[in-house]
Amino acid sequence: MKRTAIIFTALISSFINISLAQIPQYSLSAQNFTMDSGIYRTLEWDIYMKNTGSVPLEYSYGDFIFDFDPYIAQGGTLSLQLAGSDLPSELRPRNVNINGTILRLLSIAPAPPGAGYFISSSGFGTKIAKVRLKTTATSIIVNNIHPSNELNLSWRTGPSFPYTKIMANVGNTLTDITNSSNTYISPNYYGMFIWQTIPWESYSARLLSLKAAIEGLYNTSTGRLNKNDTITIEIRNNVFPYNLISSFKSILDSVNFSTFSVQAVPVGFGISDSMYIIVKHRNSIETWSRAVTRFSRGGYIKYYSILDSASSAFGNNLKLVNSSYCIYSGDVNQDKIIDLTDLLEVYQASVNFVTGYTVTDVNGDNVVNLDDINIVYNNSVNFVKSITPF
Repeated sequence: MKRTAIIFTALISSFINISLAQIPQYSLSAQNFTMDSGIYRTLEWDIYMKNTGSVPLEYSYGDFIFDFDPYIAQGGTLSLQLAGSDLPSELRPRNVNINGTILRLLSIAPAPPGAGYFISSSGFGTKIAKVRLKTTATSIIVNNIHPSNELNLSWRTGPSFPYTKIMANVGNTLTDITNSSNTYISPNYYGMFIWQTIPWESYSARLLSLKAAIEGLYNTSTGRLNKNDTITIEIRNNVFPYNLISSFKSILDSVNFSTFSVQAVPVGFGISDSMYIIVKHRNSIETWSRAVTRFSRGGYIKYYSILDSASSAFGNNLKLVNSSYCIYSGDVNQDKIIDLTDLLEVYQASVNFVTGYTVTDVNGDNVVNLDDINIVYNNSVNFVKSITPF
């Protein structure tokens, strides 16, 4: 009888272990914080769910909840929207709302076994939602520094209801797999209006006002760019291997060649007191600044212009157009060199009468023609390429 009890206990233990091994594991992250350029009324970020276990995770239902400081509205009215998702429409959060200090994105009903969605285990995982928070006030940005100016965003994980809850289909059973210890907010602290878990004094860069001009867009008759356009700005350490500190997008204004970007850079990002500012544009040469001093702490604006002199860019890699030093245009395939490959791509687009917002439209007039070909040709015969420290 005693031996039977031991065998029975062993069987029960084995069953429990097998059951536990079948429970999916996951992580939830909030990251990729971005803001509309110029107006600064809308803040967006992504919610990712990643399968971190050894078994498939068939997502069925989610209730995603954050605590935040509603003072971020700056006197306006806040609204919360779902701006995108990798999930099928029937599984996306539908009930999206703000209640006091809580932001909530809630599924309507659990998906039955076989009708869920298998969460990815690679990269960041599966994008559950792109969250859009907006105020009706003039701007979500404030000029003074105070804790009440911050978003104070954090996952709500309990124990007080409501809190983030995840359901998955394990076999034929709808199972609560909620784990309060697997949520995090990626350290992409977007400006002085977001206060996460690291104090303000831990950051040196807050505001960057950058001036730049794109050769192809520069209109010599008007002295302006032909259109506003998106650029990507990177901040990198100035010593090898030139680690990436921040990367964010902003709009380059066509009238004053400026972009005003809100971004944070950690104080201890490198072993020296300087950094590089890198500008990338959809059909132009990647251009590095000369090494510049790091941003000041405390919300001060860092001003930098790469159009006043050739030496403002690393390797003097700029083209003088009228009185402005411009970033070379024509790197259509973004391989950091302007050559025959780019020229052929623009030529083929012109033959096919391509129009609209396309990388082959180098001068920004929404038509690919001889004007665009000439820009690329001239830079290709001069062997224009990106000049970097490495």
